[in-house]
Amino acid sequence: MYNNLFKAISLADLKVKNRIVMPGMGTNFASENGYVTDQLKNYYEERAKGGAGLIITEVTCVDAPVGKALARQLCADDDKFIPGLCELARAIKAHGAKAVLQLHHAGRATSSKFTGHQPVAPSPIASPGGEVPRELTFNEIQELIIRFADAANRARKAEFDAVELHCTHNYLLAQFLSAASNRRNDNYGGGLENRARLLLEILAAVKRQTGNNYPVLVRL
Repeated sequence: MYNNLFKAISLADLKVKNRIVMPGMGTNFASENGYVTDQLKNYYEERAKGGAGLIITEVTCVDAPVGKALARQLCADDDKFIPGLCELARAIKAHGAKAVLQLHHAGRATSSKFTGHQPVAPSPIASPGGEVPRELTFNEIQELIIRFADAANRARKAEFDAVELHCTHNYLLAQFLSAASNRRNDNYGGGLENRARLLLEILAAVKRQTGNNYPVLVRL
């Protein structure tokens, strides 16, 4: 399956006007319930006017509130967010930049004081100084795969040119990849092949939802 997946990804074509890339950086400019605001839209439009060829948004939650890392974080876990995301994509693309929506789940890198929920993670291992998370069940992992894929499809419908999966900075997908935070005994833990399984299954699900020619970036 994975060989076919990577062949499919290689078909994606994203032409950028230059080599200037703005990576995702948190602003806290979204509304408290995850909508695009004028402040957020204006911020990204100014970056596009500055000449960047590719602009990657800040973290966009696929499973609010448990997966949020910021108080005012963009969300893409419901169709109600598509109109605002479309406005954001168009504001970026109006100045010749390509727009990429960064998809994200905080995993253990958040707090119940902030989200109202115990953090979730591959294993019940806390970050240094953090709260002990609850281990995700197999069924919850399957639901998360669907959530990432659905969010990617919403980005496509909102006219974003691509999506990026956030797999670093101690967030959920990075937690699955790392043997330091993933001590599972099932097919999602153990050796590298198993620890990478969630990421690869999300990639496959995203491609099924969005089509082989929709670009998917992975931040590692």
